Parts: sequence; C-alpha cells; structure tokens
Amino acid sequence: MATLSSRKLRPEPLLKNIKKPGRKPSFRKPSHKRGPDRFSLRHLTKAILEGNSEEASRALSRLKGNAEILTEIAKYAKYRHTRIAAVALLQDDLQSLIELAKYSPKRDTREKAVRMLTRHKGALVIVACSSHYSDTRLRAVFKLKSKYHLLSRVAISSDFKDARSASVGFLLKKPEQLVRVASESPHPNTRKEALRALGKSVHALRRVADSSQYPDTRRGALKVLSNMVEELEDPEVLLEVAKRSPFAECRYLAVSNLASDNNALLEIYESSQFKDARSTAMMLLSDSTGKLKDTELLSAVARFSPYEEDRYQAIERLEGNGKTLASVAASSKYKDARLAAVGLLVSDLDFLREVSTVSKYRDSRAVAHNRLGEDEVFEGELTRMLDEHPIKRR
Repeated sequence: MATLSSRKLRPEPLLKNIKKPGRKPSFRKPSHKRGPDRFSLRHLTKAILEGNSEEASRALSRLKGNAEILTEIAKYAKYRHTRIAAVALLQDDLQSLIELAKYSPKRDTREKAVRMLTRHKGALVIVACSSHYSDTRLRAVFKLKSKYHLLSRVAISSDFKDARSASVGFLLKKPEQLVRVASESPHPNTRKEALRALGKSVHALRRVADSSQYPDTRRGALKVLSNMVEELEDPEVLLEVAKRSPFAECRYLAVSNLASDNNALLEIYESSQFKDARSTAMMLLSDSTGKLKDTELLSAVARFSPYEEDRYQAIERLEGNGKTLASVAASSKYKDARLAAVGLLVSDLDFLREVSTVSKYRDSRAVAHNRLGEDEVFEGELTRMLDEHPIKRR
C-alpha cells in the first residue's frame, strides 16, 4: 500500500498541463503529425499542380481578384479542371478573358473564355478580329450571328480571312451590311465575297457601283449589273449601266431601254465616259425633237444633234427664248445651228451683245457684231442710251 510520501514523489501526469498563472497551455502537435496548412503558399501551389479538383478549387478561390495569377494558371496549368476554374474566377475581368481567348494555347481555356464573353459583344468582335486561333475566331463570329452591324465590322476589320468569310456568310440576307463591306473592306477577296452574296440585289449593287472607294469593286458591281441588263427595269439602274458599264453591248442595251426617257438620255449624253453611249443617247433624243417641249432638251438637240434637220427644228421651236438661243449661238459645235440661232436674235440686242462677247466661235461673234453695228440699230441704241442718261449742259 502506497504511503503519502510516495505519492508526493510521483505526481500525476495530468498535472503537467494545468494552467499556471501568466502562462498559456500549449497543445501543438509535432510537425510530423500536423495536417496541411491550407493558408500557406506551399499548399496553394501543391493543390494547383496536383490533380485533386476539390483541393484546386478551394485553393483558387483564395486567388479571386488576382487576375494576373489566375490568367497565368488558366493558360498553363496542367489539368483542365484547374484551368476552367481559373477562367471562371475571371468573370468580371473582360481584359483578362479577351487575352485568354486571343492567346491561350489551351483550346478548352479559350472556349470557356469565349462563353464567358457571350454578353459582351464588343469583346467578341475583338476576339473575332485578332485571336491567334481559327476555332476561337469562328466561335466568336458564331456568337455574333444576330448582330449584323458587328458582323460587318468583323468582315471589314479582321486580319484573318476565315473570320471575314464567316461574317459575310451570316450577312447573306442583309444587303445594307453587305454594301458596307463591299464599299469599305480593304481586303479584295472579302469585297468579292460581299458582291457575290448580294446576288441580284439591283439597288444594293448600284450603291456599291456608286459608293465603293475601290475601283475594282465598282467595276465588279457594274459587271454584275451589266450581265443582268436584259432583266433590269429600274430606270436609275439602267442609267448607271448606260453611263458606266465597261461592256459596249450592255451600254447599248441600257441606252435603248431608256429610249422613251428623254431626261435620262440627256444625262447619258452629258455625263457618260463612253463616246458610243453619248452618241446613241443623242441620236435617240434627236428622234423625239418634234415632241419635245422642255427648253433644256431642245437646247441640247440644237447644239449637239448630228442631224441638221433636227437641229433646225429645235431652233425653230426655241424662237422667242432669247437666252437659250444665245446659248446655242455661243456654244453649238455646228456652224449652221449657231448662225440660225443668231438669225432669230435680230431684235434681241442684249442677247446679241452677249453672243458677240462670249461666243467661242468667230462666225457667230461676227454676225452678232455686224448686226449691232448696222446704222439703224446703232442709231436707235445710241438714242435710247442718251435718253436714259441725259448729258448736263455746261
């Protein structure tokens, strides 16, 4: 039986952890028995590098808000689930998502980045125009398929043919945007695709022929219209073909189809760059001289018609219109027309003075000058002027 003295010599082990005044008890385990420190950088790195998805997710959640580190992990981490989780944590950082979609070597990372950019159409345009990877560019274009104005931007601005072609493909039923692409794109192949996509959209092709800043595209649009000339009914489109088509046969057909539109014929004569189109238009206009009432049309026939009979007829119908007759006398390229016009101005002295001064041709100037110098005319004009400006007596 133990005695009291022996108990004092052997104290209970539990007494060692009794709190002493001013000292806190320690229960730390030895290092070889401790669990992992989930707040250490070593544990974060280990969780990211290893394949445990739960551990990686917990570790990545501690990096939320650190875009630079998350972007690096999303680009180069070994495991797919780690990369995808890193991208998901970048949902509010558009710049980082765009960078991943453009440059990440991992396809799954790029796909996830593009999905997260779905609501940000401007960012998708950037990806479609400049991503280094074809699959990503096309995925971005697909997500823009109902945003036609943005698709036209991609078709115009992208450095990559696949993105431009895909964008034009989604614009097939949008002639307004196709016209924009054909008129503004700096890429010849894309402009040609836009023209093909316009098909037989006559008014859109005419706009391209008018407004494209590229001569080859304007010629291409005119060529398409020229091939359709027998089907064309719109006078404005026929007028464009007649004035500018590079094909003589098509110009002739277009002018012939406008034979009943005298104003169009006059415009062709005045502005077509092709001599054959101008000649055909003036011949057709001359055939209608007997029906013409418009002063401008009659003046054009009087000055430029190749037929003498039609010129005389037009000048006779202009009798009494001194201003127009003076214009004919001063500018017609045919001498008979000039002299006939001056002959009808014998009583319009003001217009005779105009002809004697501004006419490009000596014959009409001489006739006008001689008429103004006749004794009777000169005396009458001098008397009139003296009456209007009486001389004061000294």
